[in-house]
Amino acid sequence: MAIGDSVAFPAVTLVGDQCQRLLSSAKDDELAARLTSDYDDYGGGALIDLLRRRTTNVRPLPAPSAALVKARANGYELLSEHTGSANELASIWPVAHRVPRTELGEVVTDEDDDVFMVTSPWRSVTVRDVVSVLHNEMERIDGWRDGDGWTRVGATVFGWDEAEVREHL
Repeated sequence: MAIGDSVAFPAVTLVGDQCQRLLSSAKDDELAARLTSDYDDYGGGALIDLLRRRTTNVRPLPAPSAALVKARANGYELLSEHTGSANELASIWPVAHRVPRTELGEVVTDEDDDVFMVTSPWRSVTVRDVVSVLHNEMERIDGWRDGDGWTRVGATVFGWDEAEVREHL
């Protein structure tokens, strides 16, 4: 099992360190009761054996860089935490309110969807709210039909003052 991999069973998904903590902190009968309380047909004992075999080589994720910790403390977030995919929105986000993850000591691969962390341009508006307003404006102008819809929406929304953005929440 690689770092960040999941072990998934019906109604049970345990991820990396959560799985390791659970497996090392409870006795087999406690685990069986927790894992199979609603799904007795799946056999807790076999499930525990499988989990223990699959998680013996799990390593903790590397500690985040000091720059990443500071960025998060200053309100920077990954867009994918709110959208699932961040490419279109990151490209229209104001430069003053986005930072490349590589500048924060993060390793970004070609498969990585989030290459920027962002913060809201307005004090009283969260990143989640900004994403919501962007999507609502995209719907309003029917921007899905053309290739520059996000560009137009970004120019509009990020040109508003804080009061106008709050009106659209």
